[in-house]
Amino acid sequence: MNKSGLIGAASALALAACANMGVDGSGVASATVLDDICATAEVRCIDVVIQGGAITQVTDERFIGANHLILWRLNPATTGFTFPAKGIDFKPTSPAPPANEFNCRPVAGGHLYFCSNRNTVARTYTYTVTLKNAAGNTITFDPKIFNQ
Repeated sequence: MNKSGLIGAASALALAACANMGVDGSGVASATVLDDICATAEVRCIDVVIQGGAITQVTDERFIGANHLILWRLNPATTGFTFPAKGIDFKPTSPAPPANEFNCRPVAGGHLYFCSNRNTVARTYTYTVTLKNAAGNTITFDPKIFNQ
């Protein structure tokens, strides 16, 4: 199987696992399932750390080579926040990135956020992480992805 087919299969597996993972009454996804997904070579997991009602940490990440899967997850102590539909929003670059460089969506009821990163052009991308609470209030953070 070529790398593109492998990434497609890994992507389907990761999304299926996320969609079917156990979420307890507090909205915390099963740590075992997440650890298993994050331990694969095909998936890069990025922790979103919230303290005092603000996002305090999302690491900048560097990707080398084509076709990566990224899964943002909320730190276990987080309660009451989820990723909305545009929970990860890449800022415009000049020149614009190739079509479908990033293909993103929330999964697991907004407790996780998934993107595929084709990494076809070496470029730095700034993006906004947005979380929303039950009252509709949002918090944001602006990290970077370095595609090489």
